[in-house]
Amino acid sequence: MFPNPNCFKLRALAKEFTKTVADMTKDQCKSLAQKLKNYVQDVSLYSHPSANGILDTLVSAKVHKFHLPSDIDDDTLFELEKVVVKEWFYGATVSNEVRRLALGRLMGEIQDRMVRKQEGKDAKDEERLKLAVYSGHDTTIAPLLIILNAFDERLLLLHLKLTNLLIYV
Repeated sequence: MFPNPNCFKLRALAKEFTKTVADMTKDQCKSLAQKLKNYVQDVSLYSHPSANGILDTLVSAKVHKFHLPSDIDDDTLFELEKVVVKEWFYGATVSNEVRRLALGRLMGEIQDRMVRKQEGKDAKDEERLKLAVYSGHDTTIAPLLIILNAFDERLLLLHLKLTNLLIYV
C-alpha cells in the first residue's frame, strides 16, 4: 500500500519536503560523492542514479554475497542510508498532515478494529477474525512506525537483512 498518488496536497508536501531534505543533506551528499567518485559522477536526491538507487544497488549486491570494492565500507552504506531515510520519511517524521494524508485511512481502520474488538462489537464476519493482514511496503511500514513512535530511522528490511536478524512481520 503506497500513499495515495492522486492526493494533490500529499504530492505538493512531498515535493516541498524533498527540497528541504536536499538542502539538509547537501554536505552529506558531497562527502558521499567524493567517497564514490570512482563509481558515480554525483550523489544527490536528483542524481542519476539517485542516492536511493545507489543504496539499493549496493545493498542488494551485499546481501547476495557479491564483494563490494574495499572503499565502499559499512560506514559509507550507513551514511548513504541516512540520506535515503531522510528523503523517504522526513516529511512523515515532522508533519502530522503528511502522516494523516499518507496513512490516515489505514490507521483509522486498524484503530476501529481494535476498538470494536475491545468493546466486543465486532463488525459482521469479524467475530472469528484472529488476524488481519494488510499488505505494505517500506513506504507504509516506516510511517506506521513513525505514528506509533517506534521508528529508529533505519531502512527496515535492508537493516534486518544486513544484520542477519530473523524477524517476521
